[in-house]
Amino acid sequence: MGSNCSIILLPQAKVGVGMDFGLHFEIKNDNDAPLKKGMRITLKDSSYYRQADLLLPKDIQPFSSSGQLTFANIRMKGQHPLASEIPSYLEFILTPSVRSYSFSVPNNINQFTGDFLQEPPNPNIPFNFLIYGRNGVGKSSFINSCYTLLRDRLCHIVPIGAGTDHITTCLNKYPLIDKKVNLWDTWGVNEENYQKNELSDFLSGMLPDGWEMSETKLNETERKTIEQIQETAPSRRIHAIIIIVGASTIFDDSQEIFNEKIKNDILKVQRLGYTPLLVLNRADELIGKFSVRMLDDIRHPKMEELRQKACEFFALPITQVFCQINYRMQERPQFNLDRMTLSVLSKAIHVAKDFMERHPAA
Repeated sequence: MGSNCSIILLPQAKVGVGMDFGLHFEIKNDNDAPLKKGMRITLKDSSYYRQADLLLPKDIQPFSSSGQLTFANIRMKGQHPLASEIPSYLEFILTPSVRSYSFSVPNNINQFTGDFLQEPPNPNIPFNFLIYGRNGVGKSSFINSCYTLLRDRLCHIVPIGAGTDHITTCLNKYPLIDKKVNLWDTWGVNEENYQKNELSDFLSGMLPDGWEMSETKLNETERKTIEQIQETAPSRRIHAIIIIVGASTIFDDSQEIFNEKIKNDILKVQRLGYTPLLVLNRADELIGKFSVRMLDDIRHPKMEELRQKACEFFALPITQVFCQINYRMQERPQFNLDRMTLSVLSKAIHVAKDFMERHPAA
């Protein structure tokens, strides 16, 4: 029986991270004997959700399907489950008689992107996320990963150069979810720029989409132009800041000056009421080549060490520091890569919502 049955996940309603959810599936019976009504179907518990049980409501005849079956309310485990705890495989147990049969079914991370469908506190102003970091550190790759997660297919919205990001020379808006979430790609940080008011201008929405950033400071003519667009600035006000640094720089003493600049920028935005998120990008380059499969349902020890060191240097809590591996040569979406991206974005949604509620005029 075990080798002649299969479980197939059906389309699911999207839910936010940490929310109870329903699960639709069907059982295909390729045996020459029926599966009897009353058979117990168990979804085994994980670090993310509790065990759920269901009794088969009717017989499944040989070489036929059950039709849609539903676990109506799968409960979360713990008070604050994280996206990183969502399992890549769902473990089912069928118990038709005395003997039980186990099935591992690939999970769909896209089901857990429901946070991005909610309306912002002000329905006329979308969530705006600023993507901030050095040129070539992977900002554009991260944006493409965000699109891949939410569209459930590989996306290359932002052009990327040969092995590194293209050089961003202007402020670019990327609507992640129509009228709900925008990503803003910025001029890459170096040791000389962002010395004046550029960062605060980004945050306040004073710079429009397409603003050329060929100069490190604004002249008087440019400042006048900015003043003329103040009326629309609230629609561009930033609500969450995602700061991207190369994971390898955390252990590289030669990058200390640059990291000190990022640390000062973190303090600056914190004083403005923001909860900055730090993304340690290209973590796989630091810990060596390994199969993405190794990331299944575990926190890689070297990644946890990396996060802890970043927390200490940048004086941030562990809940605001993330490891990231972006898409490169993959031919299709990968659950574990998408789960990393979801961890960042779901946190960004929550800190953005909190910011908007604390700053209703923003």
